[in-house]
Amino acid sequence: MFADDIKLFMRIQNTNDTLFIQSDLDRMVNLGESLGLTLNIYKCIKIMSYFHIDNPITIVYTIHDIPITCSNFVRDLGFNYSPNLSANCIF
Repeated sequence: MFADDIKLFMRIQNTNDTLFIQSDLDRMVNLGESLGLTLNIYKCIKIMSYFHIDNPITIVYTIHDIPITCSNFVRDLGFNYSPNLSANCIF
């Protein structure tokens, strides 16, 4: 799979939502592996969270027990994204 092939988005309102998105990640990886595809976790996956509350729900998502990198800024398809959903931040 290429880095920009799949993106998962979900509104996290409680801890059950975090378990659901972890399950989605696991299913995505299992599907890719069943098709003979490999995923370079270190090269292509980043988690970015957007929130406007004082105490957000945080979790470390994993693929094959390897933590997925969290980032405050993500470059995707030539755009730089920041936590306030701006697509023009410079870094």
